[in-house]
Amino acid sequence: MKKFTVKDFIFYNSPCFSCGSRTHFDIGYYNSDTDDASILLRPLINSNYTEVDISITYTNALKLYIFHSNNKILTNNSQALIKYLSNHKLFLISECLNTKCACRIQSQYLVFNLEKCHIEAVPISFENLTVTDENNIYHIESWFEGEAHSKVSYTRKDTNKKTSLKLSLLPKFSFKNKQHFITKMKTIIVFS
Repeated sequence: MKKFTVKDFIFYNSPCFSCGSRTHFDIGYYNSDTDDASILLRPLINSNYTEVDISITYTNALKLYIFHSNNKILTNNSQALIKYLSNHKLFLISECLNTKCACRIQSQYLVFNLEKCHIEAVPISFENLTVTDENNIYHIESWFEGEAHSKVSYTRKDTNKKTSLKLSLLPKFSFKNKQHFITKMKTIIVFS
């Protein structure tokens, strides 16, 4: 399975594969104490590193720096980071800012090697792509974990007729560009 460094993930869908708009990068987390997975952290992306405040209290902020050249990490408080990671799992999210497109890509949980101050390269967990041409709207959702598969649905613009298919995994990286994606979708539709 293809794996991405944080830098590679940031640029994997930037600009958006579907519409060419700017994408937004976030770091999400799952808190095992509260069973909450919808919290997003807003990182600051510099040319050499990504900086994120992963925990802010009234008296303190726990900062994490991820260096783009080697996926090494640095923090302002190692013990607080160890404690934080004991009940929080972080993951990467890339979303298109165009609401008509709404493409979203999410990584699996990040694996921290705290002895080496490093984050392992991470596979993708989920992709959601929407592409339109003159006649159709193509929507593909891909799940990379467990029984990896994609669900393709397409809607004809003139009739609003929607058809869905479950297929083997079709990740974004298997398409050269948007036109290749459309051509592949048309072939799938014809032979399904």
